[in-house]
Amino acid sequence: MLDLDQAKLAEIKNQFQLATDNYRSIEKELTEMQAPIKFIGKHQNLKHDYLRYIEECQKMVDTINPEAKKVNAEDFNASEKAQAEIMGQITKTLTRIMNMLLA
Repeated sequence: MLDLDQAKLAEIKNQFQLATDNYRSIEKELTEMQAPIKFIGKHQNLKHDYLRYIEECQKMVDTINPEAKKVNAEDFNASEKAQAEIMGQITKTLTRIMNMLLA
């Protein structure tokens, strides 16, 4: 395991939080977007999966405790795995949307 000091863990947590906050602003735009009728189902799937992705990102941020100089590795790894699975689903949905556009 890496031995990171409090300042380095705080910096990492801050960077992860900034990225997660950026994802939230994108999610807001995605939610406000109006999809054409033929894309409504895929748009709903995309919104749902993207929100799940953000929730997992926040879980990862929350595993980092700079004050205690610790990271809950089990929860961190579980979140990382969940993020990868969700991103796979998002990729599938986006591929389907692109295929619909090109058809």
